[in-house]
Amino acid sequence: MPLSQPGSRLRLVAFTRGVLGGCCRRSETVMKIRIKGEMTLAQMRQLLIEELLSVEDRFAVRHSLDATLYINPTNGFGDTVSPRYSNGKEVTVVYAAAPYRSAAEFYDTE
Repeated sequence: MPLSQPGSRLRLVAFTRGVLGGCCRRSETVMKIRIKGEMTLAQMRQLLIEELLSVEDRFAVRHSLDATLYINPTNGFGDTVSPRYSNGKEVTVVYAAAPYRSAAEFYDTE
């Protein structure tokens, strides 16, 4: 079920999938953001920021448990490239830790 504007390069899809957890089955809602077309990482970054702000406003989503971003690196002309470490090994996964949360975030300061 597409939720974004018609004619947009971006499509937001929400669906529910079953997840096996412990002894029982539970459902979780997954929101997928798909972007079509080649663009610079700066353009993609701006597009994602704007879309996440829109998700917050339109659907009242304030938190997320984990997220995965897949990118298809290109050379700017549509040809696929393979990023590599200095030792020549191909980069396939980059892990990022969640930002540090200060103790002040746990208390209502207003």
